[in-house]
Amino acid sequence: MSDQVVHSEVQPFSARAALPWLVSLGVYGLLLILGPRLLNDPDSYSHIEVGRWIIAHGTLPATDPFSFSRHGAPWITFEWLSEVIYAAAYALAGWPGVLVVGAAAIALAFGLFTFFLLRELSPTQTLLMVIVAVILLAPHMLARPHVLVLPLMVTWAAALVRCMDCRGPPPYWALPLLVVWANLHGSVVLALGLIGPAGLEALLCEERSEWPRVFLRWLPFTALAVAASCLTPYGPEPLLMPLTTLGLGPALGWIAEWRPQDFSHIGFFELLLLAGIFALSRGVTLPVVRALVVIGLLHFALAQIRNADLLAMLAPLYLAAPLGRKFGGPIGKDAAGSSRRLNWPPSVC
Repeated sequence: MSDQVVHSEVQPFSARAALPWLVSLGVYGLLLILGPRLLNDPDSYSHIEVGRWIIAHGTLPATDPFSFSRHGAPWITFEWLSEVIYAAAYALAGWPGVLVVGAAAIALAFGLFTFFLLRELSPTQTLLMVIVAVILLAPHMLARPHVLVLPLMVTWAAALVRCMDCRGPPPYWALPLLVVWANLHGSVVLALGLIGPAGLEALLCEERSEWPRVFLRWLPFTALAVAASCLTPYGPEPLLMPLTTLGLGPALGWIAEWRPQDFSHIGFFELLLLAGIFALSRGVTLPVVRALVVIGLLHFALAQIRNADLLAMLAPLYLAAPLGRKFGGPIGKDAAGSSRRLNWPPSVC
């Protein structure tokens, strides 16, 4: 009888350990089957050509050597590392090599995404979140620099959320991720922005007399994060690239992925948005900081189609612990043999 009990307790944990691998392999296989879909963007061509130029010259271009209208103008190749990676893959295996690199990055991101959600949610709940994320991310699954950043973004956000869940210290171990992120893609300013909610929730979870201590705990980490994000061939300049892009104003409307969401007809984004509102109306209480983070991500996703990626991959990480507490997350046995929620902190602000 005892052997049966032990087997029934071990079985879920084995399935839980295998699920991130199964999700990652499943996404990877699907992307390989739909291979040409990842290459259906002209930016992939330009990124590879820039990477080939960098490899051939052994340096980064200071002026634009490619365009007709801006030839010779000052230029910052803030995605230079991604472009070198794609160019190297193309040199080794042609377009299949580019496809493999892009698909592997996306699959790794979803494997990590699944792993982090399983800390607070059941496998069924986690798979539901993964399916929603895949649907939202599908239009932007392209062999471009942003997909190489996805595993770093998920890991960085999960590390900060973990601090919020457990009231732990800042994740200094994750700082090297920002160095790689800053050289892969210009969105590293997002990583810095995510520090704010973690620090703010840490403040709100303490008495006012403890605020100076909390502030001094997060200040060095924030300073080091900014410094790590500036470790690029151009120093801090890539941090300003998103602001420069957004400063183009109405001109962004000419680029499909920078347009606002279109609700003139029913689409997956609208259906998932309405389903999410319904799910949260079932009595889920969110800490105020997490509610603000989700609202911010929703605003970005509504303002530009491309930002649905952020909503898909980040919002579930911030919602996982409250949802797990409300609807029941992973159950395990502690040292004394009593049932308890796995990885749930003693209290949540």
